[in-house]
Amino acid sequence: NNIDLHASKLSISEEEISVSDINKTVKLILKELHELKEQNLSLKKEVENYHKEIKHLQKELASARAEANFDFLTGLVNRKRFERAIEDAIKDFHKKNYPFSIIFVDVDNFKKVNDTYGHLAGDIVLKEIASIFKFYLRANTVVGRIGGEEFCILLPGVEIEDARNIAERLRKIIENREIKLEDGTVLKVTASFGITQVKIGDTLKTILERADKALYKAKKTGKNKVEVEF
Repeated sequence: NNIDLHASKLSISEEEISVSDINKTVKLILKELHELKEQNLSLKKEVENYHKEIKHLQKELASARAEANFDFLTGLVNRKRFERAIEDAIKDFHKKNYPFSIIFVDVDNFKKVNDTYGHLAGDIVLKEIASIFKFYLRANTVVGRIGGEEFCILLPGVEIEDARNIAERLRKIIENREIKLEDGTVLKVTASFGITQVKIGDTLKTILERADKALYKAKKTGKNKVEVEF
């Protein structure tokens, strides 16, 4: 009987130890699960931050590309991008005999606008002229702002007489456009146009020089007119 009593006590003790060990194990497991959840949450936040950073960098890259190709004020292509477009058009002409014309545009007496009304007014004038080009020219036309008040238009598939008609139409639209400043003042400006068409042997340099020569002629012979050099 004594032996059975001791055996019974020993059995209870073993059960108590076993339950205690199980409780400890459960606590350890729960603790580990909690730590894993915390780690997963932290990892999730890191991944989210990583994706946000990627999106931010993508926006910065897109912005940098835009700045490299477009004029910030008018939204037109800049000189560098415009010259690349001309070089591509020259290649197409030499390979496929696909013609194109170039129009140089210069706002007349623009310095006087800036001096009289301020540079903000000058910016409004430039944006208004850019909006005219965007609205009235075909979708495949490339328009660039290549200097302070200077614009350049690439007309794919357009020969010089048609280019002259396009330039004359734009000249009249600009001449008749009323440009309203922020203080309510209404301005009217004019622009001069110089035109040329691509020909055999042309390079970027030669075609731009001819267009510039035509523009110079328009400026020197009265302004607010269209001249051609071919």
